[in-house]
Amino acid sequence: MEPTTTHPLFPPLTRPAAALARAALVLALAAPALGPAPARAAQADAAVEIDDARFAAELASASTRFRTRGRRARLRARNVELAAKLLHGAELAPGAVLSFNGRVGERSEARGFMPAPVIANGRIRLGLGGGVCQVSTTLHLAALRAGLEIVEHRTHSRPAPYAPAGLDATVSWGRIDYRVRNPHPFPVRVRAEAADGVLAVALEGAEEVSFEVDADLLRELPVAEREVEDPSLAPGERVVEEEGRAGRVVRVMRVDAEGRREVRRLRYRSAPRVVRVGVAVADEAGEGDEASEGAELAGADGAGVDGAGASGAGVDGAGASGAGVDGEPRGGRAAAYPATEA
Repeated sequence: MEPTTTHPLFPPLTRPAAALARAALVLALAAPALGPAPARAAQADAAVEIDDARFAAELASASTRFRTRGRRARLRARNVELAAKLLHGAELAPGAVLSFNGRVGERSEARGFMPAPVIANGRIRLGLGGGVCQVSTTLHLAALRAGLEIVEHRTHSRPAPYAPAGLDATVSWGRIDYRVRNPHPFPVRVRAEAADGVLAVALEGAEEVSFEVDADLLRELPVAEREVEDPSLAPGERVVEEEGRAGRVVRVMRVDAEGRREVRRLRYRSAPRVVRVGVAVADEAGEGDEASEGAELAGADGAGVDGAGASGAGVDGAGASGAGVDGEPRGGRAAAYPATEA
C-alpha cells in the first residue's frame, strides 16, 4: 500500500513562521535592555528549551490549497485564515480530547467570520463561516497520520474538492463537531497556518510516529432519475433541471508501524437527476374531484427531499448509530442535511 505522503495534498510542511519566531526571540534576548533583563532572558531561554523538548518531533503534517481571487473566494479565505489562527497552538495532554468547535468557537460576524459558500443538502449556497470545514479537514488529514484517535467525525454530503473522498471532515457550529483524542504518552501541539492560498497543519510531540493512510474508492452508486410535472412545458417536453451526482463508497485504511490496521467505510449518497416533464393542463377541478385532489396533496407531502437521515449520517467514530455512513436514511422519509461550513 502506498503511503499517503505520495499524495499531492500531503507535502512536507515547512515552518518558516516558527523559525522566524525563534530568530526574533533570540534577537530580542540579545538586544541591550535596562533593568533585570538577564533574569528575564534566562527564564525565556529555559521556557524555549522546555517547549522545544516537549514538541521537538513532527508527528505528521498536511496541507491543502484554497482560492484567494474573486470576492467570494476572498471572504472564504478570511474564514480559513481566521479558523486556522484560532486552532493554532492547541495542546492535547495524554488522553485529552480536542474539540474543533470548542477550540475555534462560534462562527459569527461579531467574531470576524464572513458569509461564504457552504454545503447544504449536497448543494452549494452562501452561509456564515464558509471555508471552516477546510480547516477541520486539514486537521483530520494530519490527525490520521499522527495516530490520533478519531472520536467524532463526519464527512460532507458530497466529496470536498480539497481532499480525497473519504478524508474530509465537516463541522457545523452547534450541530456537528470534529474531535480527536491524544493516545500518546506525551502531549501533542497543533500548529496551523493559512496564507497565500495554502493551509498547513502540523502536529508536534516528543517522539516521531509512523502511520500510513490510504483512501480507496470501492464503488460508485447509481444516479436515480426523478421526474417533476411542469404544465408550463409542452406535453412530452423534457428539460433537465439537475444533472445529478453519483454516490461513492470509500474505504479508509490506517496502518501503524507494527502493521495493525484500522479500516472504515464511508458512503456519499447519490443526488438524483431531476427532469421536468411537460403535461397537459387539466380542467379546473369540479366538486366531484375534491377527494382525488386531497389524495394527490397527501401523496406529495415530503416528496423530493434531497438529503439524508440525520441520525448517524456520515459519522466516523464512536457514540453514533450507523457510524461511518453518510447519507443513508434509517427509516421513514429523508431529512435534510444541516448546512456545513464547506
